[in-house]
Amino acid sequence: MYLDDIIVDHLRLTDQIEDYHEALEDFEDTNNQLISIKNTEVTKTFTILAFLTFPMMLFAALFSMNAKDTPLVDLRYSFWIIFGIMAVAMAGMFAYFKKKEWL
Repeated sequence: MYLDDIIVDHLRLTDQIEDYHEALEDFEDTNNQLISIKNTEVTKTFTILAFLTFPMMLFAALFSMNAKDTPLVDLRYSFWIIFGIMAVAMAGMFAYFKKKEWL
């Protein structure tokens, strides 16, 4: 009689432990999915920032060459003209990304 009570209690506890184990596995899956979403968002942000800055770096590198016929270099305000072109281009790309809801 006492042995039957112990067996019933053991089965009940085993079932509870299995339920807790399944719940913990579900929580782990949910946590992994949330971390994956956050990592994806961070990667997306860094990719967009790299895409915004790379064309401007290429543009600046082209004007930093000591070539004989580089346009705009001999003008009085060439730095500000090049800076303005780069700022307008970057602002335009940023606005485009905002419009597409990528940022």
